Amino acid sequence: MICASQSGIDNPKGFALCIVELYDIRPMTVADETSACIKLYPRANAWTIRNLKILKEPFLVKGQLGLYKVDIDKRLLA
Repeated sequence: MICASQSGIDNPKGFALCIVELYDIRPMTVADETSACIKLYPRANAWTIRNLKILKEPFLVKGQLGLYKVDIDKRLLA
């Protein structure tokens, strides 16, 4: 699930927006900066995703950094 950060500049802040399949994690390189929309930093990882499913209704999530489990009502899938 991709969630918008509470501290981000865009809205909706703190909401779950979509579900994706994470199929690879590797050390980030300078070549990843543009697609990641962030500069390389120590110990950064590049996450490769596919099968994006946008939620019909974003919902508020108490987020955290990294990977974590979120229960979702499958009726929210578009």
